[in-house]
Amino acid sequence: MILGISYGFHDAGVTLIDNKEILFAAHSERYSKSKHDSGLNPAIFKEAFNYGTPSKIIYYENPWNKKLRQAFAGQWEDALQWPRVKKELRSLTGLNCPIYYADHHESHAAAGFATSPFTSAAVVVVDAIGEWDTMSIWQAREDFDGEVEYEKLWSNSYPHSIGLMYSAFTQRVGLRPLDEEYILMGMSAFGDSKLSSTIKSDLISDPWQLKFSKNLHLGIEKDYLKDSKDVDIAAGVQTLTEELLDVIFSNARKVTGEPNVVFMGGVALNCVANRNIGKHFDNIWIMPNPGDAGSSLGAAAVLEGTKLNWQHSYLGTDIPGEYPVKELEPILKDIRLQV
Repeated sequence: MILGISYGFHDAGVTLIDNKEILFAAHSERYSKSKHDSGLNPAIFKEAFNYGTPSKIIYYENPWNKKLRQAFAGQWEDALQWPRVKKELRSLTGLNCPIYYADHHESHAAAGFATSPFTSAAVVVVDAIGEWDTMSIWQAREDFDGEVEYEKLWSNSYPHSIGLMYSAFTQRVGLRPLDEEYILMGMSAFGDSKLSSTIKSDLISDPWQLKFSKNLHLGIEKDYLKDSKDVDIAAGVQTLTEELLDVIFSNARKVTGEPNVVFMGGVALNCVANRNIGKHFDNIWIMPNPGDAGSSLGAAAVLEGTKLNWQHSYLGTDIPGEYPVKELEPILKDIRLQV
């Protein structure tokens, strides 16, 4: 039995799997009632362990590689703190079992592919930042023995980041970064995208290699495009984001030759941009929680080494009772058609 854990930055979560079955998966924020909670609420383990006691723990990223990136970024207060992940996890869980590390983008990739309906696929991961990677393309395959291989074919590294750009503009229009990006996405529908070319010229040094001319980790100047409407800024950065994602998905199709794609990472939550993926791929899977909380499941999948038995996304607290989900499906389908 494997316990996958993500915590320490934002959207902490845990997942418990056993022999390909997802027994339990939940956000810490559901227990603490603190949105995007980065810590692990003790109640989440109490409920998870009702399903059994794990024999292995795996953490969703490599803290040593992250320390190197923090040092490179000049985040010395964070970089110089000795990683205490294993000690903290043993204290939080009360377990004394082996603890492993996955790579951040591999956790994202595995969370997507292991729950997908595909036996092979291109996997695209785009987020703000993991250890070093900010964008990556993978080839994922399930072999005849049921084992899964993840091969990273391409990646782009910090500080070149679509996710950091989007968060910087979220802050620029007065919203909370790493929280209210969805509002920026919604605002884009009310603006004019004419600023896209200006933003691209100012911030992107090579759009084909997805290289940025500025490090947007600390945000962007408050007076940048000061005479422009917030909705127009939102529309501009949304259009640019879609343009850059088009480059990634086009390349992913070319280097893998796959008709199937899995999209993961925080940027996969941009449902407006996701409408364009069909230009490049025939079949698309975005795991219902493509961000860091979902990577607790991904880390567990990395250690399991196989596809998982994905049935539905109702993986958290079990509320006893009979719920006519199957009977409701025709009604919901009819409602969707009317909309």
